Amino acid sequence: MFTSSFHYFDGHRRVYAAAVVGTIASIAPSLGPVIGGFITDTLDWHWLFYINIAPGLLVTFGVLALVDIDEPDLRLLKGADYPGMLAMAIALGTLEYVLEEGARYNWFSDATIRRCAIIAGVSGALFVARSLTFANPVVDLRAFTNRNFLFGCIMSFATIFLTPLFLGYVRGYSAWQTGTAIFATGIGSMIGVPFYVLLGRRIDLRWLMMFGLACLALSMWSFSFITSEWSGSELLIPQLLRGFPQVFAVAPAVTLGLGSLPPDRLKYAS
Repeated sequence: MFTSSFHYFDGHRRVYAAAVVGTIASIAPSLGPVIGGFITDTLDWHWLFYINIAPGLLVTFGVLALVDIDEPDLRLLKGADYPGMLAMAIALGTLEYVLEEGARYNWFSDATIRRCAIIAGVSGALFVARSLTFANPVVDLRAFTNRNFLFGCIMSFATIFLTPLFLGYVRGYSAWQTGTAIFATGIGSMIGVPFYVLLGRRIDLRWLMMFGLACLALSMWSFSFITSEWSGSELLIPQLLRGFPQVFAVAPAVTLGLGSLPPDRLKYAS
């Protein structure tokens, strides 16, 4: 979506497009647990996968029928970065196992966790080295040499995933209860969009990003008082403080980051 917004829009229209894309990126982690929690509690967790079959097929056939797609150049298969793909797959697969199962097996006291961590580190280092030296890597990490892009990526980092873990493990909330408790963040994001679009035409994006990050810092400070007794009502204001400025933090970071890259690097950087 980010690549499309920068390819098809320019000037002030790019500000609006980045706001829309940034809003979707901000609301999705809030709306997802609500819908996913309802499906899990009402049906079964397997339906989290089944429910995507019909939309997936619809999008697939819709793209084939409506989107003007270039003819594939099969000659590119000869120069594909197969070693980079293999190193990335090994690194991400073993890292996911370490992060998912580490707590269950007391982290590095378990031999399998230790071995997987070592494999993830070594293969990850090989993947980075390959990406920086190969002419056409599967992931072009050289985009990070652009200062604006690097700073934009750092500023886009968010901490929206800790609250559901707290509500589930500490408070014992069900999937549906957790989703409804954190949905305030998504509401705050939707409220912030028209304000960002209005101000984005008149104020330097760097000032808007500074405002967004300052509000996020205030939200994180309000979370510092959290106790094991907190519930959705106590989390409401901190989540609104985090949700409202998200578009102010994410959209300018995307605009400043991707907007400074040449078109041939844009698809990799996005």
